Amino acid sequence: MGTGHAATGGRGPTAQDPEAALNWAAEHPDRQENPPGPVMLRVGERDASVRFRTFDKRENMLFGPELISDDLVAALYQTFQEL
Repeated sequence: MGTGHAATGGRGPTAQDPEAALNWAAEHPDRQENPPGPVMLRVGERDASVRFRTFDKRENMLFGPELISDDLVAALYQTFQEL
């Protein structure tokens, strides 16, 4: 496992080992939970919010459709399809 990744200040694993990166993030003492709130309309519009539990105020939330990955949009849209 590499430990020189700039995004982690040289303290965490690199992208070459995704499992190690997930474990490192999950066990990190300073980790924060940031639950996303994706919204998908049947007409294809989308939006999202991310709430930071440490700063649990509306002015500290992020909003915008770019917060939702295209894969999540596709999965949510599939729930609208009739079987």
